[in-house]
Amino acid sequence: MHYRTIPVLLLLNLLLLTGCVNGQQPTSNSGTPSSAPILGGDRDANGCIPSAGYNWCEAKQKCVRPWEESCDSNETDTSSWQNYRNDTLGFSLKFPPSWDGFTVHEGEYPTYRYVNFSFSDTHQPFEIFKIVQYAKDEWETVGKKIPFVVLNSAIDPPLVCDGCCTADGETSGGGQFDIFQQERCKEVPEILSTFESTRE
Repeated sequence: MHYRTIPVLLLLNLLLLTGCVNGQQPTSNSGTPSSAPILGGDRDANGCIPSAGYNWCEAKQKCVRPWEESCDSNETDTSSWQNYRNDTLGFSLKFPPSWDGFTVHEGEYPTYRYVNFSFSDTHQPFEIFKIVQYAKDEWETVGKKIPFVVLNSAIDPPLVCDGCCTADGETSGGGQFDIFQQERCKEVPEILSTFESTRE
């Protein structure tokens, strides 16, 4: 064998291995041509691209990324709601127009601090809901045992809601709320969804 033919044979083997001879594509172990995925090539029947995080939202009739936009068609625009800020307990809430004229009362006892929300100036003098922070000892011995809605678990003890805090909660105030107060009671879970901690 001549020395000149060795480089030629090496070149031919290299071409065969890379699949460039006769325009052949590289094949996978199954013998079928392999190819890199094409960006956007996985569109589903609705035109959404799952690989980019988009899913079809039936309620909004469009593709959405869940972490960017909720699929909930009942999502409420709270941009025009009234802002309330409490620096004592370190939180803020937003209240819808139906809560215009609500009253706020703050109080402190040895075992807890609170701020309650009501319409006591114009209706029965009963709170609709209140935000509470127990003293550390009281929280450990009593507060933890009560099924409160916890609003800020990043602080110890946490801020909790007492009253009409859940959508399926009792809304009659033990039979003491009038119709107006019952309707406001039903809105509390949505108000609580605007809760933000203002502590540094």
